[in-house]
Amino acid sequence: MLHSDLIAEFRNDSHWPKHVLVHYHWRDSSDLDEVLGLYLLLGVGLTLSSAAIALTLSSTRGLGTILSDLSTSEAPPKDE
Repeated sequence: MLHSDLIAEFRNDSHWPKHVLVHYHWRDSSDLDEVLGLYLLLGVGLTLSSAAIALTLSSTRGLGTILSDLSTSEAPPKDE
């Protein structure tokens, strides 16, 4: 349909239904801070992974045993 036909139908009182042309205009705004959300997710992920690692290490041999083994281990001998 042409715009001129729509205007003619709008001005004709006997023609029904009337066509309505609407133009929407809005502004988009966000209430959330994306960077803060990413930092929060990173912090939660690091905390949970640290807790999972600590629980895994403490349930197998104990964290103290593993750390003492790492600190007292000798370097492998060099082949001559």
